[in-house]
Amino acid sequence: MWLYVVCPAVRISGTEYVEQGETIHLQCNASAHSQPPPRHLHWLHNERPVRSDPSAGVLLANKISADHLLSVLTVEHSRFSDTGEYVCVTSNHDVASMIVHVLTGTHTPPLVHILMTLSSSSQLEALILDFF
Repeated sequence: MWLYVVCPAVRISGTEYVEQGETIHLQCNASAHSQPPPRHLHWLHNERPVRSDPSAGVLLANKISADHLLSVLTVEHSRFSDTGEYVCVTSNHDVASMIVHVLTGTHTPPLVHILMTLSSSSQLEALILDFF
């Protein structure tokens, strides 16, 4: 018997919640799990292409190796309009996405922080820690 583990060919990570004015950092890691390895990738924000614009504080940096592609998207001085879905798409059409929330005093939705623990009886318990 053989066990095959399939790893995602592309992953996105980074800032999920940020206060307005702070910096958003997102990383897209694309590996050679898909053949051939990706040659490039592009970013979308709410289905629109993201372009590097240093004067607007939008920076893109890419690092390419034989079997790996890393792209870092930085949005300096975030605004509420930077909230939304960020997607990275590789040249192999592999896709990863992440929702980013820019929090402001007037647009911040109520948040519920939940701590989930596994009790000794193997039942999942949720404890509401904070609601504001």
